[in-house]
Amino acid sequence: MNTRGTRQLAGALVAVFLSTIAGRSQAAGRAFYDGFESGNTNQWGQDGNHNRCQVVPSAEDGVAGPYSGTRMARCDANGVVAWNDPAAFETLVLESVPHTDELFFRVRVRLDNNFEKTGGSAAKILRIFATATTYNDLFETAYDAQGFRNEGVANNNQLVTYWGESGDTTSTTASWHKIEYYINKATGKIRVWHDGVMRRDDTRNLDSSNWLPIHLRSNWSDPHDATNYVYFDEFEAFSDTGADAVGLMSDATVAATGADGGAPNGSDGGTVVDGGTGHDGGAAVDGGAREAGGQPAVDGGSPSNGGPQAVPDSGIAPSKTGETPATDHGCSCGVQSQTAGDMWPLLGAMAVWFQRRRRRS
Repeated sequence: MNTRGTRQLAGALVAVFLSTIAGRSQAAGRAFYDGFESGNTNQWGQDGNHNRCQVVPSAEDGVAGPYSGTRMARCDANGVVAWNDPAAFETLVLESVPHTDELFFRVRVRLDNNFEKTGGSAAKILRIFATATTYNDLFETAYDAQGFRNEGVANNNQLVTYWGESGDTTSTTASWHKIEYYINKATGKIRVWHDGVMRRDDTRNLDSSNWLPIHLRSNWSDPHDATNYVYFDEFEAFSDTGADAVGLMSDATVAATGADGGAPNGSDGGTVVDGGTGHDGGAAVDGGAREAGGQPAVDGGSPSNGGPQAVPDSGIAPSKTGETPATDHGCSCGVQSQTAGDMWPLLGAMAVWFQRRRRRS
């Protein structure tokens, strides 16, 4: 190949690599955070006449204290009072998050041993419920199983229900668990992770519809008793309007730089609650492992650096009403992005090759 041809090839390859970097990079910032260390819920709104969740230092069952720090939110549901009584369920509402197209939510959650699971219209937890433009509804339900059920509606269309898979233990009471939601109104992507494993990966026509507010708890129609505690800690909301975060929202590796929290307390053994499973191989990208240097993993154990990645089974089972699974859920569901830092060694190798070619010519 002559010098001119080599230069043309060089330009083309560099353009491809830079385009790849730009396409896979994603500005994000943490728009909201509450670890409840303030002792109050002043950052949150109130859902109509429903009582607010309480901030507490310890759990009723004594199984585990706050996930991080010394306080957590406790939300009750009382099935003895009337459905419209303020005590029917306690909740907190985040009404707005500045964003253009992308939203990402992460929270730690644990059910108390006094929580009564039901099998019909079960208790709704971490619910996005928006009806201002179109009907959008995304939530977990604590039904009679080891893992939370995930279901909802997108742009007036029912989503296929995720009924839980083997290994999903998010609704067990022994330890804290991590729930994450990702919404991209431009691409129509809806993703949900349970303890770091992607359990929903849908693409729908969202028409730039609204995906706020988000509620920590919501209604519960099945009969249940008077005390049913759910604990929440380390709630974070990220969006595409900031640039002070590392990682990506789209693969749940996003983390705030200098995040004030995320390290699990000794109440759960000081370990990552998903047992080392999930997209980051057990090193919590949101600050769950701060002992070794204090920096969260940026790439989350992506294939580009040889780290482990979660490859779930299909993740969505057919519903009990005859729905078919989403056909777009056959992905490996691990971290598949490459950061600019991963690409520079390749660009350097290309530069050496071009120099050698030039000398030969």
